[in-house]
Amino acid sequence: MAVGKEAMAGAPWVRRVLLVALGCLLAAGVPACGDGDGYSQETPDATLRTARKMVERGEAKKIVTLIHADSREMAAVLKRLGSLLGNMQDLAGEIAKAFPQEVEKLKGDVEKGSGSARAQGLLQAFTGGRPPRDRNAARAQQNQFALLIRNVFADPFGWLADQEGRLSTAFVDDSTVAILYDDKPVIPVIGLLMRQRRGLWYIELPTGMPGADKFLPRSREEYSVIGSVVKVFDQVVIDLTADVRTRRVSNLDGLSRNAGEKAFIPMAMAFYAYTRLLEDRSKAPGPR
Repeated sequence: MAVGKEAMAGAPWVRRVLLVALGCLLAAGVPACGDGDGYSQETPDATLRTARKMVERGEAKKIVTLIHADSREMAAVLKRLGSLLGNMQDLAGEIAKAFPQEVEKLKGDVEKGSGSARAQGLLQAFTGGRPPRDRNAARAQQNQFALLIRNVFADPFGWLADQEGRLSTAFVDDSTVAILYDDKPVIPVIGLLMRQRRGLWYIELPTGMPGADKFLPRSREEYSVIGSVVKVFDQVVIDLTADVRTRRVSNLDGLSRNAGEKAFIPMAMAFYAYTRLLEDRSKAPGPR
């Protein structure tokens, strides 16, 4: 369900982690799909096919029905993310109409690996802890961020359609399967699972995996910070859709610059606040 082309990042699994995270985090807290609308979760492979079908029908926001949320706080944040998923699909449609030649060129560049080294820097942009004090370093991070969002916004769901044949599942036990990419775990070490619940198969976030509890949110405060990141990003997508629709931007580079200027600083600060919360949690007495 959430695997991307290897070219987006220097290491193949980095691209997959980013897209798996995007696909998974934009989901949960919504009633399951039924066969009445042509969607099925009767088998693991049917669930993966359903995700692709939702995108093809212009109903990407319904991907939220395929993911299990294991807490009320998680469901609340992920429900908000469902709105972002739908708005991203709307933006992609406007971009395709406004800049068709640029979009086709961008897809070709991604397939060839153009810009992969710069895109990989997104991980450092938000996981390096304290925001950079040097103005040039900050500008470089903002450019990396703009590069990634340009690629994602221009074709946010192409990876799902293009890579479906490389996705598969393998049973772990009678009610659990691992999602594989080229017959290997879609996320190395951590992995990504589907579990059967009430006769239907749902993708599960790797919250129970060793080490995941060190960076995934637990408290209401932590979920609140994540929610603020989503809110900022969603509003940026809405604003950019209006910019494209009214031709206030003339090309994809201009669009990515606008997005970077609007989103980078508040999102970087939110991620910094989140890392501080995680540090405070690690120093607190009691179970971690």
